[in-house]
Amino acid sequence: ILAVFAASAALALLACSGSSNSTDEEQIATFKTKPLTFIDERDGKTYRYVKIGTQAWMAENLNYAAPLTNEGSAIDNEVGSVCYDNKESNCDKYGRLYYWVTAVGLPADCKGQIISLDCIIPKGTQTQRQGVCPSGWHLPDSSEWGALMNYANINYDHSYYGSNLGTKLMSESIGGTDKYGFNALLGGYHVPSNNGLFTGIEDVGWWWTTDVGEVGVYTLEIWGNKVEISSTLPSVFLSSVRCVQDDPSLPVIAATGGSSVKETPSSSSISSSSAITKPTFTNTFTDERDGKKYGYVEIGEQTWMAENLNYAVYKKDGKVADAPNGKCYMNEESNCDIYGRLYNWAAAIDSLCPDGWHLPSDAEWTKLTNFVGKNAATKLKSKIGWDSSGNGTDAYGFSALPSGHGIAGVGFERLGIVTFWWTSTEDGYFNMDAVVRAMYSSSDTVKRADNYSNNLGSVRCLKNPPPPSSSSAATINLCAGFADGTKREHYGKDKPQFCDSRDGQKYVYVEIGKQTWMAENLNYDVAGDSPTEVRKCYNDDCTAYGGIYFWATAMDLPSTYNTLPYTASAKHQGICPAGWHIPSDAEWTTLENFVGDYAGIKLKAKSGWDSSNGVSGNGNDMYGFAALPGGDGLGWTPVNRVGILGNWWSSTERETDNWEQAYTRTIMYDYDGLIYDSRIKKLYAQSIRCVKDTEK
Repeated sequence: ILAVFAASAALALLACSGSSNSTDEEQIATFKTKPLTFIDERDGKTYRYVKIGTQAWMAENLNYAAPLTNEGSAIDNEVGSVCYDNKESNCDKYGRLYYWVTAVGLPADCKGQIISLDCIIPKGTQTQRQGVCPSGWHLPDSSEWGALMNYANINYDHSYYGSNLGTKLMSESIGGTDKYGFNALLGGYHVPSNNGLFTGIEDVGWWWTTDVGEVGVYTLEIWGNKVEISSTLPSVFLSSVRCVQDDPSLPVIAATGGSSVKETPSSSSISSSSAITKPTFTNTFTDERDGKKYGYVEIGEQTWMAENLNYAVYKKDGKVADAPNGKCYMNEESNCDIYGRLYNWAAAIDSLCPDGWHLPSDAEWTKLTNFVGKNAATKLKSKIGWDSSGNGTDAYGFSALPSGHGIAGVGFERLGIVTFWWTSTEDGYFNMDAVVRAMYSSSDTVKRADNYSNNLGSVRCLKNPPPPSSSSAATINLCAGFADGTKREHYGKDKPQFCDSRDGQKYVYVEIGKQTWMAENLNYDVAGDSPTEVRKCYNDDCTAYGGIYFWATAMDLPSTYNTLPYTASAKHQGICPAGWHIPSDAEWTTLENFVGDYAGIKLKAKSGWDSSNGVSGNGNDMYGFAALPGGDGLGWTPVNRVGILGNWWSSTERETDNWEQAYTRTIMYDYDGLIYDSRIKKLYAQSIRCVKDTEK
């Protein structure tokens, strides 16, 4: 049971220096020579802290070795903390890296279950959570980080980045100005499921908050001179903790000490299907195993069931067999009639669909969302049944209903709010068993995420494609009748085009110096069975910005090369069209040298870029390159930072211990140049601009 204490009773810190009536400016000026300190009574460690505005922040990362709340190692149980590279010297300097469950002080049973109602901490809740922090201090929520940023005269609600705030917060020892005495050290992070990867030390810092988003946990990230508040970090990563002093006017929730989550069904705003009626379908088929009829709908080149599967094996006594065959929400059969049955992944992939149908792969879901385009969830959701005005238009008859889900060891939850469907694709990044597709009442996009195989989700079957006929074996010329060089208007200029024979897409191009560059981002739909192998699109719509891709995918290599060396030859085609290739680092340099100073301004499009502090981020597009801010993305997370930056791959790797990085070029909304970036991980999805094989 979570104990709630008055914050005043928790203010048992021992201040060793400093005056309570000194001004912020005076304290910051004297901080380096006479720091404020307190002692963590749990292990006797002394920490510096600094007052910034109305807040008091620890001026170093937490280094408390939290005891495990269950047996075994921290990594195996997804609780606890570690030192970077398992070296105590890194803990002494950068503090420890913590699982989110440990950082926020939740029961060990909450590991990985960041969407469980028994584990979730609603964003904006006015309650302070001590978590792993010392007495009198607590883990900040995102609004408390926002208050810090606002004090530094940065409006953190403006898109994703606070201009130059990273420099103001970073320690002088790593090139910052440390204007406020915050002394941020970039301690990197740990991804146990990725071969025990430790990465990013002195390059990036992630700090946990108590807030949970739709696809991950809110964190504050400092990267270079920028600051980002993001909601996409999985709870199975390990990141830093920076505590903030309690506000005596608000209650404090102490850490649980490892109490278990009750294995009883969670409450929900909807507990039954009494308010929803099953739609009538124009096209139906019968599952011969049990005689049930299902609606189906054709969307593009695919045929989907228009409702969730509701198949179960029954015992001789007429009762449904055990859990692998699925359950009804809240164990009410009427919910199965409306929402279908909830299955674990083992059942979903075990030939569960009717004859002639199959469990779709992640790539097949991508084909659906690409066809539907922008705001795909709104177009695929049912017109009824979703909470908080979250109903859709059901433009294609897919009729997605919010069927809720089941959390192993916790219960059923979120009927009316969310639904997720299993895919046949195993997770290839976070090792959380399987890739799922999800819709939320509060979102208009179809989310890609990962989930544990013992949780319960919905199944939407896809009809098997017909076998190819002999007459269809001949190659279809998708560019028939198109003349290379045909011009079209593109961002205010008439530009020549070429046709990609693989899919018939037309791309404009420009000559800059002796090089010929595509004047828009590549938008080739790559087939793949993993989130690291497919094209990602902003809001499921690649029309404006093209796709973004992981490095190995861009290079048309197996995904293992995201962490292995390849050493590409000159003019490596990758997934570029025939006659074009992924530019090398040297070819990007040739472009920069020709364009000269202020390359970012000269290459950016005249529209589409965010403004910074009232100053337009658009360029003058002097050469017709029309660079757009297509953003980027990590792992299965959504494409973000659109409007802020554009990143483009090169074929050239950076030699590091584990070959996890490749050279890129970046253009920012608030910077005039073209940034040569040597620290981009291959598992950050980026845009592609192809360059023609032959020079003038």
